Formats: sequence, C-alpha cells, structure tokens
Amino acid sequence: MSGFAVVFNNRDRVELDKMIRKIKHRGPHFSGKYEYKRIKMAQNYLRGDINGGIDDISQECRIQVPAFLSASPELKICYDGQMVNWKKRAEPMDVSDGPFREERLLLRLYHEYGPRMLDYLDDSIFAFVISDGEDLFAARDLLGIKPLFYG
Repeated sequence: MSGFAVVFNNRDRVELDKMIRKIKHRGPHFSGKYEYKRIKMAQNYLRGDINGGIDDISQECRIQVPAFLSASPELKICYDGQMVNWKKRAEPMDVSDGPFREERLLLRLYHEYGPRMLDYLDDSIFAFVISDGEDLFAARDLLGIKPLFYG
C-alpha cells in the first residue's frame, strides 16, 4: 500500500503538501516529490512496496521519486498496485527486476503503446498517473480495487 497525490495546472504547492500529509499513513517510510511544467506529483511508500526493499535503493533513486525511465526521463509515474503478470510482461519489454520494477514496466508500456497499454494489464490491480509535465494519463484497474480519486 502506498499513496500518491497529483496536482495539475495549479502553481500552489501548499495544496499538494496538504494532500500528501493527509495520506502519510499510506507510506511513512519513503517519499518524494516532483514538479515540472504544469504538474506536481508526490508519493509515499511503505517499506514493503519497494521490490528489493528500501535499503537497496541508491541515493540517486531516492532523489528521483516519483519513478521514471531513463529512456524517457520526461515521463514520471505515481503508482500503487500489484502486477501478477509482471515477469511475463517485463521480459519482452526488457525491464529488469529491482526497485520500482512495476513503475518502470508501466512507463515502458506507456512509451510503447500510449493509452493502449491498459490492454496489457490483465491480472493486475493498480491506480496510477503518468505525466510528461504537459499532459497526464490516469487509470485504475477495472474493478477499482486500487482507488483513484480525482476532482
């Protein structure tokens, strides 16, 4: 379980800070913020949400939350979920195991397929927001097991 908050097209940092503080219980062990162009993103993680564990995260990764993909550094993702089919999807997309593996896979799928990426997320429960700073793409699993609220 983790929690994230995203503010789009609003220059007020206070709003994002308030939202992420309200969900601190959803991830008090590790957090990060990102601001770029029209988007502000923040995410809190629990220790168990990071594959490989928090101790395996380099200082560089700690600075780079929300997660990103080196092939598309302009794309950032806030994500909460579980991918049962991670290995099946990761191998053809050349995504390695390790911290933020599901986030990196989702960004790779988005980079490759755009919104059609959702066709590849069977057997997954998720809520995420992907942004390049100008636009955002938000989605949740079909049953809403991982909630995504917006307003």
